[in-house]
Amino acid sequence: MANPDLQKLAKDLSKCVKSKPYNPFAAWKMSENDHTKYLLSILRYHDADGKYPVLADFLSRFTDGKGSMNNYTNPKNVRIEFSHKTSSGKFNAQGFIDGLITFDDDNNEKVGIIIENKIHGACDQENQVRNYISHLKPNIRLENIWVFYITSDGIKVVDSTKSYNVEAEEEDTNIGNHFISINYKEDIKEWLQ
Repeated sequence: MANPDLQKLAKDLSKCVKSKPYNPFAAWKMSENDHTKYLLSILRYHDADGKYPVLADFLSRFTDGKGSMNNYTNPKNVRIEFSHKTSSGKFNAQGFIDGLITFDDDNNEKVGIIIENKIHGACDQENQVRNYISHLKPNIRLENIWVFYITSDGIKVVDSTKSYNVEAEEEDTNIGNHFISINYKEDIKEWLQ
């Protein structure tokens, strides 16, 4: 590096990293949207052969034992969208899915991954997760829809009276164990490391 300011910044950062655990999410004071964009940018990585090893690793880590991940090792026709607009469907609500990942699995079946960030005090909206699932159903079989409900520290849980009831969901939106609750403090941070 030729720029002395950049050299100083790199030196200061290395001291910080050595002195205590470094959390870039906290240091950058990232918003909910920033968290989504950052996560999607990591999951969007693909190699020269068009393979998505980071996405495959993310899915296998957080869905272990909860579905047929062996069909998701080589996703094709991957589409990763930030703030995907939903239509007003069964629950008569428009909204925006924080992050939506769709792809064809190894059996050429369409798969949908909903990323829902709930950080910085974000509340569940009326029928929010139900609406997102219903939005995907015309093009993706219910068995191939996943929701990753991501909180800051794992303390917040989905509002079962408003957004989605993991235990007793209606039949037409029940994705069973494809509803995954994880958090940035432990799960995502450990996965990134």
